[in-house]
Amino acid sequence: MGLKLRTTFFLLLLGSLLVACYSKPAPDSCVPDCDGRLCGEDGCGGSYGECVAPLTCTPAGQCQGHARMGEACRASEECESGLCVQFGGGEGYCSLLDCQGPADCVNQAAGEDALMCCAPGDGLGSWCEKIMPGFACGDQDKTCGGSCEGQGDSACAPGHRCLYTDCGVCSHPCETQQDCLDCNSSPDAAFMCVLIGGGESFCLTLSDNTCTASSQCCLGDVCSVYIDETGNALQGYCGSRGTLATGAACDPDDDQCKGMCLEGHCSEACETDADCPGQTTCRGFTFCKVQEGTGECAVCTETFDEVRMCLWTPVGTQPAGAPCASGAIHAGAGDCMAGLTCVAFDATDAPCATVADCAAVFEGNAECVPGTCGDPDHCAASMCIPPCVVGRCEDCFVAVLGDPEGCFCSPEFTSGAPGDPCPFGLVNSEFCHGSCEAGMTCLGTLPDPQGPACADDVDCRNALGEIYNPECLGGRCGYSYCATTCHEGVCDSGFEPFDENGTCYCRPSP
Repeated sequence: MGLKLRTTFFLLLLGSLLVACYSKPAPDSCVPDCDGRLCGEDGCGGSYGECVAPLTCTPAGQCQGHARMGEACRASEECESGLCVQFGGGEGYCSLLDCQGPADCVNQAAGEDALMCCAPGDGLGSWCEKIMPGFACGDQDKTCGGSCEGQGDSACAPGHRCLYTDCGVCSHPCETQQDCLDCNSSPDAAFMCVLIGGGESFCLTLSDNTCTASSQCCLGDVCSVYIDETGNALQGYCGSRGTLATGAACDPDDDQCKGMCLEGHCSEACETDADCPGQTTCRGFTFCKVQEGTGECAVCTETFDEVRMCLWTPVGTQPAGAPCASGAIHAGAGDCMAGLTCVAFDATDAPCATVADCAAVFEGNAECVPGTCGDPDHCAASMCIPPCVVGRCEDCFVAVLGDPEGCFCSPEFTSGAPGDPCPFGLVNSEFCHGSCEAGMTCLGTLPDPQGPACADDVDCRNALGEIYNPECLGGRCGYSYCATTCHEGVCDSGFEPFDENGTCYCRPSP
């Protein structure tokens, strides 16, 4: 009923205009010259009509807006150029038909850095097309299957259009398979006449969206792992599950990551560290295939083959070879310095009552951790490990293979008595890691800008005492020593108990 009423009103209005403009005039009367005018004075003291704001009346009697090239619009009348380009309805932008070059298509929308390009049209001549920010206008030379990612139709040759299937490819319309013969210029390409949205058909090739890193995916997509069609292996596929970028904090129970939530941060598949953004690094990760039980005490009985993922890497102050926090293992030790990886070892089959019971299990940074889920208290260890450089390591480290294609530098352990110097960061670095007897820990203090100043080691020995093995580094004093754990809060003669991150150690006493 509403449509009928509006139609009737329009016919009545049109009839009145026709009468006003074309009825036979009375003698000596003024005759308005309509000539397609919709607004403004009619020259006889009347008006052809008024424009609705923000449109204004042009000298030619047409209602026109003042939106400039590239600015938002909902109707062509709102644009100075007389053309509003809209895709799927809603808000569009002002454009221009029959452009001759870039000078006709300057984007004047405030705050935008996206270019506008003179692109070949689809039977309507050239037009000004807004492309994605960060991309340059194309050369209108791409044909079937050529990439138009970010450049739109400006990248495609005349007669072709940019289709946003996959990353954006140029193609031309078709009706039958024969129409696509010109596209099959390569034996690796098999173009077919494919019906797409809107009822149109174009020459396209079915693409493979598998990947091993996001650099192989379309702009905005990431490479994430899924179980493949066999059900027995994992495969990377391009896509976006959510909106959170790799490295962002996430909740595994409410995963909003583009890729997937792993260890509290968003992750994606990778080949090398160069594939990983921000504070993430490319490391091997093993997904569980068969699990028994639920919750924290669930046990994985079968795993998929290891895949490489961008994993969050916390940055702290622990130097190479030092213990690092990994769950319950050395929970108070802190995180590794930038460039180092925290590696943890959890020997649930090595029960312990004190850390001394773990001396024969781990050469350094041993700890007796509380058991959970039916496991007894058992031995564990962790340490900050640097990567190899061209397959080689610094002094006191030996190269070992880790993840596929990954080489890490493991500390070279020696032995030393309680109170002996040991490498703690750069302090006493000439002594190899673990230069403490099995079951002991290297403790110390790095040079403190607020600590004692020094010109040489003698100044440090005078300020701190020789028993702590002090060393002058960069004008400040640091020290280190091998420490045993207390026995029921008591230390041997020459040592005194003190607490370090909740553990009682024995340090040299004056």
